[in-house]
Amino acid sequence: MLPGLIGSVGLVGVLGLLYAGLGWVSSMRFALSVMFGLPRAERPSYLRGKGRDLGALCVLGLVLLLSVAVSGVVTRLSGEVLELVGLASSLGWLLSVAALALGVAIGTLLFFLMFRLLAEPPAPSHALWSGALLGAVGFELLKQASGLLLTLTQGRPAFQAFGIALILLVWINYFSRVVLLAAAWAHTDASHNHPVEGDTP
Repeated sequence: MLPGLIGSVGLVGVLGLLYAGLGWVSSMRFALSVMFGLPRAERPSYLRGKGRDLGALCVLGLVLLLSVAVSGVVTRLSGEVLELVGLASSLGWLLSVAALALGVAIGTLLFFLMFRLLAEPPAPSHALWSGALLGAVGFELLKQASGLLLTLTQGRPAFQAFGIALILLVWINYFSRVVLLAAAWAHTDASHNHPVEGDTP
Protein backbone atom coordinates (compact mmCIF):
# COMPACT_ATOMS: atom_id res chain seq x y z
CA MET A 1 0.00 0.00 0.00
CA LEU A 2 2.80 2.38 0.89
CA PRO A 3 4.62 2.04 -2.48
CA GLY A 4 1.35 2.70 -4.31
CA LEU A 5 0.71 5.77 -2.17
CA ILE A 6 4.22 7.06 -2.84
CA GLY A 7 3.70 6.53 -6.57
CA SER A 8 0.40 8.42 -6.51
CA VAL A 9 1.95 11.30 -4.59
CA GLY A 10 4.84 11.36 -7.06
CA LEU A 11 2.43 11.45 -10.01
CA VAL A 12 0.48 14.31 -8.46
CA GLY A 13 3.76 16.14 -7.86
CA VAL A 14 4.84 15.70 -11.48
CA LEU A 15 1.47 16.88 -12.78
CA GLY A 16 1.57 19.88 -10.44
CA LEU A 17 5.09 20.72 -11.61
CA LEU A 18 4.01 20.43 -15.25
CA TYR A 19 1.00 22.68 -14.63
CA ALA A 20 3.14 25.28 -12.86
CA GLY A 21 5.76 25.11 -15.61
CA LEU A 22 3.16 25.60 -18.34
CA GLY A 23 1.70 28.55 -16.44
CA TRP A 24 5.13 30.19 -16.18
CA VAL A 25 5.89 29.57 -19.87
CA SER A 26 2.50 30.99 -20.91
CA SER A 27 3.08 34.12 -18.84
CA MET A 28 6.58 34.46 -20.26
CA ARG A 29 5.27 34.05 -23.82
CA PHE A 30 2.79 36.87 -23.29
CA ALA A 31 5.43 39.09 -21.67
CA LEU A 32 7.91 38.47 -24.50
CA SER A 33 5.24 39.19 -27.11
CA VAL A 34 4.58 42.55 -25.46
CA MET A 35 8.30 43.24 -25.01
CA PHE A 36 9.00 42.63 -28.71
CA GLY A 37 5.99 44.73 -29.69
CA LEU A 38 4.11 41.97 -31.51
CA PRO A 39 0.60 43.06 -32.60
CA ARG A 40 -2.22 41.12 -30.97
CA ALA A 41 -3.33 39.84 -34.38
CA GLU A 42 0.05 38.12 -34.87
CA ARG A 43 -0.06 36.30 -31.55
CA PRO A 44 -1.05 32.62 -31.64
CA SER A 45 -4.51 31.37 -30.75
CA TYR A 46 -5.18 29.81 -27.35
CA LEU A 47 -4.75 26.19 -28.46
CA ARG A 48 -1.77 26.91 -30.67
CA GLY A 49 -0.22 28.96 -27.88
CA LYS A 50 -0.64 26.15 -25.35
CA GLY A 51 0.86 23.68 -27.79
CA ARG A 52 3.81 25.99 -28.32
CA ASP A 53 4.16 26.39 -24.56
CA LEU A 54 4.32 22.63 -24.05
CA GLY A 55 6.92 22.21 -26.78
CA ALA A 56 8.96 25.13 -25.48
CA LEU A 57 8.81 23.74 -21.93
CA CYS A 58 10.18 20.39 -23.12
CA VAL A 59 12.94 21.95 -25.22
CA LEU A 60 13.99 24.46 -22.57
CA GLY A 61 13.91 21.77 -19.89
CA LEU A 62 16.19 19.55 -21.98
CA VAL A 63 18.60 22.44 -22.58
CA LEU A 64 18.68 23.21 -18.86
CA LEU A 65 19.38 19.58 -18.00
CA LEU A 66 22.04 19.49 -20.71
CA SER A 67 23.61 22.63 -19.28
CA VAL A 68 23.85 21.19 -15.78
CA ALA A 69 24.99 17.75 -16.97
CA VAL A 70 27.64 18.97 -19.42
CA SER A 71 29.05 21.54 -17.00
CA GLY A 72 29.26 18.94 -14.23
CA VAL A 73 30.84 16.26 -16.41
CA VAL A 74 33.37 18.62 -18.02
CA THR A 75 34.35 20.09 -14.65
CA ARG A 76 34.78 16.66 -13.06
CA LEU A 77 36.71 15.09 -15.93
CA SER A 78 38.94 18.14 -16.36
CA GLY A 79 39.68 18.15 -12.63
CA GLU A 80 40.64 14.47 -12.71
CA VAL A 81 42.89 15.00 -15.72
CA LEU A 82 44.65 17.94 -14.05
CA GLU A 83 45.17 15.87 -10.91
CA LEU A 84 46.68 13.02 -12.92
CA VAL A 85 49.23 15.31 -14.55
CA GLY A 86 49.89 17.18 -11.31
CA LEU A 87 48.55 20.55 -12.46
CA ALA A 88 45.39 20.75 -10.34
CA SER A 89 46.81 23.40 -8.02
CA SER A 90 48.33 25.63 -10.69
CA LEU A 91 45.63 25.41 -13.37
CA GLY A 92 42.54 25.12 -11.18
CA TRP A 93 41.53 28.67 -12.09
CA LEU A 94 41.57 27.73 -15.78
CA LEU A 95 39.10 24.95 -15.06
CA SER A 96 36.75 27.40 -13.34
CA VAL A 97 36.97 29.82 -16.28
CA ALA A 98 36.28 27.02 -18.77
CA ALA A 99 33.24 25.84 -16.81
CA LEU A 100 31.95 29.41 -16.61
CA ALA A 101 32.45 29.95 -20.35
CA LEU A 102 30.66 26.69 -21.12
CA GLY A 103 27.76 27.71 -18.90
CA VAL A 104 27.47 31.07 -20.65
CA ALA A 105 27.56 29.39 -24.08
CA ILE A 106 24.77 26.96 -23.23
CA GLY A 107 22.82 29.75 -21.51
CA THR A 108 23.07 31.85 -24.67
CA LEU A 109 21.53 28.99 -26.64
CA LEU A 110 18.81 28.68 -23.99
CA PHE A 111 17.81 32.34 -24.22
CA PHE A 112 17.91 32.36 -28.03
CA LEU A 113 15.60 29.34 -28.15
CA MET A 114 13.32 31.00 -25.61
CA PHE A 115 12.98 34.08 -27.81
CA ARG A 116 12.39 32.06 -30.98
CA LEU A 117 10.04 29.45 -29.56
CA LEU A 118 7.89 31.67 -27.36
CA ALA A 119 7.70 35.03 -29.12
CA GLU A 120 8.85 34.41 -32.72
CA PRO A 121 9.83 38.08 -33.00
CA PRO A 122 10.50 39.65 -36.42
CA ALA A 123 13.97 40.62 -35.25
CA PRO A 124 17.27 39.71 -36.93
CA SER A 125 19.15 36.78 -35.46
CA HIS A 126 22.17 38.87 -34.47
CA ALA A 127 19.96 41.04 -32.25
CA LEU A 128 18.47 37.96 -30.59
CA TRP A 129 21.93 36.47 -30.07
CA SER A 130 23.07 39.75 -28.52
CA GLY A 131 20.19 39.73 -26.06
CA ALA A 132 20.68 36.02 -25.43
CA LEU A 133 24.33 36.58 -24.51
CA LEU A 134 23.36 39.29 -22.03
CA GLY A 135 20.71 37.00 -20.56
CA ALA A 136 23.19 34.13 -20.29
CA VAL A 137 25.62 36.26 -18.30
CA GLY A 138 22.84 37.28 -15.91
CA PHE A 139 21.66 33.67 -15.71
CA GLU A 140 25.15 32.49 -14.80
CA LEU A 141 25.41 35.14 -12.08
CA LEU A 142 22.07 33.96 -10.68
CA LYS A 143 23.30 30.36 -10.65
CA GLN A 144 26.46 31.32 -8.81
CA ALA A 145 24.52 33.40 -6.26
CA SER A 146 21.95 30.67 -5.64
CA GLY A 147 24.72 28.09 -5.24
CA LEU A 148 26.40 30.30 -2.66
CA LEU A 149 23.15 30.76 -0.75
CA LEU A 150 22.46 27.02 -0.77
CA THR A 151 25.95 26.41 0.57
CA LEU A 152 25.31 28.81 3.42
CA THR A 153 22.18 26.86 4.43
CA GLN A 154 24.08 23.60 4.90
CA GLY A 155 24.13 22.48 8.51
CA ARG A 156 21.06 24.55 9.38
CA PRO A 157 18.07 22.18 9.30
CA ALA A 158 15.65 24.81 10.60
CA PHE A 159 16.46 27.13 7.70
CA GLN A 160 16.65 24.39 5.08
CA ALA A 161 12.99 23.50 5.71
CA PHE A 162 11.87 26.82 4.19
CA GLY A 163 15.07 28.43 2.93
CA ILE A 164 15.44 26.30 -0.20
CA ALA A 165 11.85 26.99 -1.28
CA LEU A 166 12.33 30.70 -0.58
CA ILE A 167 15.57 30.79 -2.58
CA LEU A 168 13.83 29.00 -5.46
CA LEU A 169 10.96 31.51 -5.52
CA VAL A 170 13.36 34.46 -5.47
CA TRP A 171 15.50 32.80 -8.16
CA ILE A 172 12.50 32.30 -10.47
CA ASN A 173 11.48 35.92 -9.97
CA TYR A 174 14.91 37.28 -10.84
CA PHE A 175 15.32 34.82 -13.71
CA SER A 176 12.11 36.16 -15.24
CA ARG A 177 13.48 39.68 -14.87
CA VAL A 178 16.70 38.65 -16.61
CA VAL A 179 14.70 37.15 -19.49
CA LEU A 180 12.71 40.36 -19.98
CA LEU A 181 15.85 42.51 -19.70
CA ALA A 182 17.56 40.38 -22.35
CA ALA A 183 14.47 40.63 -24.58
CA ALA A 184 14.41 44.42 -24.16
CA TRP A 185 18.10 44.55 -25.14
CA ALA A 186 17.46 42.42 -28.24
CA HIS A 187 14.45 44.49 -29.28
CA THR A 188 16.35 47.76 -28.77
CA ASP A 189 19.30 46.44 -30.75
CA ALA A 190 17.00 45.37 -33.58
CA SER A 191 15.18 48.73 -33.59
CA HIS A 192 18.48 50.64 -33.57
CA ASN A 193 19.98 48.74 -36.50
CA HIS A 194 16.71 48.40 -38.44
CA PRO A 195 14.61 51.49 -37.68
CA VAL A 196 10.98 51.59 -38.66
CA GLU A 197 10.34 53.38 -41.96
CA GLY A 198 9.45 56.99 -41.43
CA ASP A 199 11.48 57.34 -38.23
CA THR A 200 13.87 60.26 -38.22
CA PRO A 201 17.52 59.32 -37.62
